[in-house]
Amino acid sequence: MLDRKQFEEALGEVKEIALGMEGPMTFEECKKYFDGMDISEDQLNMVYQFVANIKNQEEKAPDADEAADQEETKSNPIDQSDLSSVSFRMYVEELASMKKIDDAEELALYEKYLSGDDGVVDDIVNTWLPKVVKLAEGYKSVELLISDLIQEGNMGLWTCLTGLPDDTAPADVPSILTSAVIKAMEDYQAETTSADDGEFSIVGKANLIMDAKEYLAKENGQVPTDQELADYTNMTLEEIQGIMNLYKEK
Repeated sequence: MLDRKQFEEALGEVKEIALGMEGPMTFEECKKYFDGMDISEDQLNMVYQFVANIKNQEEKAPDADEAADQEETKSNPIDQSDLSSVSFRMYVEELASMKKIDDAEELALYEKYLSGDDGVVDDIVNTWLPKVVKLAEGYKSVELLISDLIQEGNMGLWTCLTGLPDDTAPADVPSILTSAVIKAMEDYQAETTSADDGEFSIVGKANLIMDAKEYLAKENGQVPTDQELADYTNMTLEEIQGIMNLYKEK
């Protein structure tokens, strides 16, 4: 799998070099900065298009006098979020190509792991990576880079998974891991922003409820009650009903 940190560092370096060149960077010049990485030709083309667009924006930028007049009112259109966007699209594309497993196979992995088989850890993590992305996407209203949210969520996933008690019920693992991922993202939000963004927590819990509702419906063959959702997610019945009513109103 592509090392996203190494990739983003290389992408940032290519961006700076491209901006400093008199002419456009060629595809081959761009490609050499990613030698040795697990990256496809299509992904390289995406990177090259990104670099080319940056160069075009730079060439269309106002001259020095115009820039000085606009400095206080116009922000730089090329920032770290651009790099994160390219990396994110490639990451999602890579996850989409990975093998999918059904609920029964996933439950079997939890059973093996809780029985002492550490060899399935990577399989469990890979199964959860797309779920972490889904949870992170629920926080679009928050001014945080989605790549950072995903990274924090993945760390929370790993930490929780490797610390699960052996007597954990396999069926409880999804809700436990989901809660850990959300908490990791909320902790990151609290550390990096000064605003009191209660919506962040609400959206995270709403995602947890929806995932629990889907899982329990498949597991039991019927739509779960509010109390069953509360028991499964470790939330109070009042929280469940309050959040569900909030989203009904929206």
